Amino acid sequence: MVEQMGAAPGAKWGDLISGVWTASGDLALSSMGGVLLFSVLTQHPVKFILKYWANEPTVGIREGDIFMHNDARYGNIHNTDQSLVIPVFHEGKLICFTGRSCTRARTAPSSRAACVEAESPYDEGLKMSPIKVGENYSSAAT
Repeated sequence: MVEQMGAAPGAKWGDLISGVWTASGDLALSSMGGVLLFSVLTQHPVKFILKYWANEPTVGIREGDIFMHNDARYGNIHNTDQSLVIPVFHEGKLICFTGRSCTRARTAPSSRAACVEAESPYDEGLKMSPIKVGENYSSAAT
């Protein structure tokens, strides 16, 4: 369903993966379509979120939170891949995470956004480590 709802061109041509991760961040289920290599990498940002944000009082992990990242050093293939991760709770207890990684071509400040054409690190655009971008199932911008 997540793949069918995608509006980005990467989602439409299948350059994505969606999955479910355990409460400890291990990949439990991965979609069968798209780029299967993504599924191997997706647990790394979830484990980063658990390690750095779970016990951080100003961030934490709560029902309705939304985390995002795109930096390849944290579990994507390249910086044009953007990932969303949402924790899932049952009766107040974290039981798993769900989310997806998808290629978005327009994340860099130049027309050379596809990393293979970047001539400098500045051509690769914004690099985000896993950060909280929403609460109460809504983006932080609203």
